[in-house]
Amino acid sequence: EVRRLMIQMAQALGHAHARNVQHRDIKLSNIIATGPVEQRKFVLTDFGISRLMQGIQSSKQTAGTWFYMSPEQLRGRPVKQSDLWSLGVVAYRLLTGCFPFEGRTHEELSHAVLYQDPVPVQKHLPTFDDAELEHIIRDLLEKHLTERTSSAPDLLRQLDAGQHMTLVRDRQAHVHSPQTWKQRERRRIRIAWIGFWCCAILMIVPLGPVIGTTGLLAVL
Repeated sequence: EVRRLMIQMAQALGHAHARNVQHRDIKLSNIIATGPVEQRKFVLTDFGISRLMQGIQSSKQTAGTWFYMSPEQLRGRPVKQSDLWSLGVVAYRLLTGCFPFEGRTHEELSHAVLYQDPVPVQKHLPTFDDAELEHIIRDLLEKHLTERTSSAPDLLRQLDAGQHMTLVRDRQAHVHSPQTWKQRERRRIRIAWIGFWCCAILMIVPLGPVIGTTGLLAVL
């Protein structure tokens, strides 16, 4: 049923995003469920704070419900993928009964959204055995836009439009990687330091230790 909800919400967001409309407040209370369980229909409502996307934003536009807001939305720069993040929060909460990121204050919550990894669904729900769906939700909650699910149509393809077949993975290697966001950040930092020391050696060897070190200090 969570998969069915995600499919229908992805269809709704695809329709809105194709018309350059961001919802900006995807949450459980803005989704209406109708019909019997076996024919459940989900309707996305309340476009009250939605806005047209008009190229580069010249001012910050922070709006939405804190527990469902993406890192870039917290910074006042929401994009289409911000709605997909919020849908990931909805799915996570439906499966586990918890929010993926929590805090007693706005500051604590913002810190969790920006710097912490969500607890895997299976730790909250030991009987959950849909690894494919957990991959999909995890990708919706990626902090970097380049690593998050790119669009509502892309999400629909991953969900396989309700056929529940094995996901055909033609995506980047990070989908398969068991690494957490923190581990990937540490790897990026290590690569940056390696690049720095390579540059340092290239400067010091031809210029000499004094001039080369002075140049490095100037860069720092």
